Amino acid sequence: GMVTRSEEMKLHPNYRTGENYAYLGLAPQFLIFDEYVAFLEMLTTKRKTALLSQLKKIVMLGRQAGYFLIVACQRPDAKVFRGRYQR
Repeated sequence: GMVTRSEEMKLHPNYRTGENYAYLGLAPQFLIFDEYVAFLEMLTTKRKTALLSQLKKIVMLGRQAGYFLIVACQRPDAKVFRGRYQR
């Protein structure tokens, strides 16, 4: 997935620090998380924290590798999407 692609990008003959997946001619990958809020409401606090940690990694590290997270829900609001993820 994303980590493997990041590692493979660094081995690419045209790799340059600071460039992203598009520079290497790679296609973007979209990860779609449907019914996000409903899923979160089913989780325990511990599992919710673990999930949010993983999603944060995808958002922060995925951009350069071309992995983008699309979150879908019935009613998005600031209570669910806080801070930098609101954009």
